[in-house]
Amino acid sequence: MKKLAEDAGFELSAARERLEWFAALARAIARDVEHCEGRDVQLLAQLAKHLGDTGVASADAAIDQFEQIAHASSEAAL
Repeated sequence: MKKLAEDAGFELSAARERLEWFAALARAIARDVEHCEGRDVQLLAQLAKHLGDTGVASADAAIDQFEQIAHASSEAAL
């Protein structure tokens, strides 16, 4: 159970890091529109989609691991 908790914590940390990158990317898109006439918006949006897709998978993995921990804990309590 300890290994599951460690893995879930790692997945949550990774998901948080991706969200920070995503927020920075959103700011870059806004600045590109404001100062560069949106020259790079399309490429930045593609990168945002990739980060969003991979971030969801990490968050889902962490949720699954925490559910396994909860299930194992409830069985151990019986």
